[in-house]
This record gives sequence, structure tokens and C-alpha cells, in this order.
Amino acid sequence: MKLVVDASVVVPCFVPERFSSDARRWLGSRRELDHPVYACAYVALAEAEDAGLLTADRKLVQLIVASRLTVQAHWVARKLPRIH
Repeated sequence: MKLVVDASVVVPCFVPERFSSDARRWLGSRRELDHPVYACAYVALAEAEDAGLLTADRKLVQLIVASRLTVQAHWVARKLPRIH
């Protein structure tokens, strides 16, 4: 039998409970931006670290610019080459 394991099952094994407030921030970004939560995790991390966000996701940058978020988002016009 194959199983697909949800992150909510696995993540607590690796991420201390003290980071649960970060998860709430990610979900808050998710609601504000209406974008996938995995992308919002990067937004929340950039916000928490007072850092800019570099992404190839043009829609994410547009949503951040139109929002009340203070993250400086920068769009990379093309994906970077793979490093072998």
C-alpha cells in the first residue's frame, strides 16, 4: 500500500513547536495574498528576517506589491541555470 503523508504529520518530527507562530504567519500571508501556502512561507520568512524575496513567480511579486506587506519582492525574468 502506498501512502501520501501530509506535512502536518511529518513536520512536527523535525520542527520544534516554538515555530508554530511562524506557521500562523505563513497562513496569514496565504489569506492576504490568495496564493499557495508554500510560496507564502517564503514571504513570511523574508518578512521575519527583514530580507528581500527573489522569485521567478511573477504573480507572487504582483500580489505582494498590491498588498499591505512590507516585503521587497524581486522578480527574476528567467529561471537560473541548473548547476550540475
